Amino acid sequence: MKKSKKKICIITSSRAEFGLLSRLIKKIQKNSSIHLIVTGSHVSKAFGNTITEIKKEKIKIFKKIKINLNDDSEKGISNAISETITKFESIFQNLKPDLLVVLGDRYEIFSAVIAASIHRITIAHIHGGETTVNSLDNYFRHSISIMSHLHFVAHKKYKNRVINLGKNPKNIFVVGGMGAANLNKISLKKKNNLNYYVCIFHPETLKKDYGIKMMRTAINYFGKIKNYKFIFFRPNADTKNQEILNLIKNSIKKYNNFDYVNSINYKQFIKLLANSKGILGNSSSGILEAPSLKIPTINIGYRQKGRLKSKSIVDCNGDVESLKKSFKKINSVKFKNILKKVKNPYFNGDSSQKIFNILSKESTYRDISLVRFFNTNIDKP
Repeated sequence: MKKSKKKICIITSSRAEFGLLSRLIKKIQKNSSIHLIVTGSHVSKAFGNTITEIKKEKIKIFKKIKINLNDDSEKGISNAISETITKFESIFQNLKPDLLVVLGDRYEIFSAVIAASIHRITIAHIHGGETTVNSLDNYFRHSISIMSHLHFVAHKKYKNRVINLGKNPKNIFVVGGMGAANLNKISLKKKNNLNYYVCIFHPETLKKDYGIKMMRTAINYFGKIKNYKFIFFRPNADTKNQEILNLIKNSIKKYNNFDYVNSINYKQFIKLLANSKGILGNSSSGILEAPSLKIPTINIGYRQKGRLKSKSIVDCNGDVESLKKSFKKINSVKFKNILKKVKNPYFNGDSSQKIFNILSKESTYRDISLVRFFNTNIDKP
C-alpha cells in the first residue's frame, strides 16, 4: 500500500518557539505538504516583526494571522483569544489538514487548537505535561493536551502527567526537550572573559500584582552590582507585559550597567546565553536550555514552579536576602564544579528527528481521532 502524502499544518507565534520548531519544519517539508501559519508576536512591529527570521530560513509561509497585542489588559487578552479563534476557524474550514502540529502553551496556540478541535482536526502537541504553577500558561498547556491526540513530551515525568489528564499512553512519546536537542546543532564558541548576565522577566499572570513588585526589587538589586553588565530582553506578550517593559526601560536610564534587546533570532540568543555568566529571571530558557550550556540559572519567583530542574538552577523568591544568597552560591567554587558535570534532564537525543520519524509512519494516523478519557483502571488502550 502506497503511503499517502500528508497535509500538515504547523503554527508558530513567537521567536523562541520558532527556534525550537525550525529543524522539525525543515524535516517535515521534505515529504509532506506543509502549511506554516505565522501569528502572535511574529507579526507585531512592537515585538520585532520576527517573521523576518522565518523568511531568512527560507521556509514557505502559508498564512499570516495578525492579532491585536497592543492591549495587555485582561480584557485585551480575552479579545485576542476570541479574535484568534475566529481567524483560525476560517482557515481550518478551507484547509482541512490531516494534522495540526503545535508547541507549548501560548494563548494564541490555545485559541488555534480550539478552532481545530471544532473542525475535528487531529492535533499533535509538543512539550505537554509540564507545569508552571503561577502562570495562565499552565491552564492553556493542559487544555491543549486534552484537546490533542498525539503527544511529544520532554520527560517520562511529563508523560505520566499527560496520562493523568486522561490521554492514551500509546499516543504519548518521550522525545526530550526541543531546546536541549537543538543546542547540539548550533556552533558555539565560548568566550569565558565576557562579564554579563542575561535577564528575562515575564509576568506571573496568576499573582495578584503579576510579580512586578518582586521584579522591581530584583532589578534594583542588579543595578547595584557594578562589576557586571545585565542584558534585559522584552517580556512575553502576556497580561501587564507593558508595565514590566516600562520598569526595565526606566531602570536602564537609572543604571549604566544595564542594556536592552527587543528581539534577536534563536541562534543569536543561544550564543549570547552560552557566553554569559548566567541567566536571571523567570524564563523557561533558564530551565530547558541553560543547563546544557553549563551556565547557572537564578530562577526568580514562581512562574516556572513545578518544572523539572537540573542542579544548575537556583530558586530565589526575589527578596534582597534571597538574591544575595543566590549570587553568592552561583559564584562559589563548589557550584562552578557542579556546573562542569551538570546534566540536563530535558536532553534525550535528537527530538526533531524522533518526532519526524513518528509522523512519517502511516500507522501514526490510524485510530487516534476518537477523543475519550483514558484510565488505566477502567478503559482499555
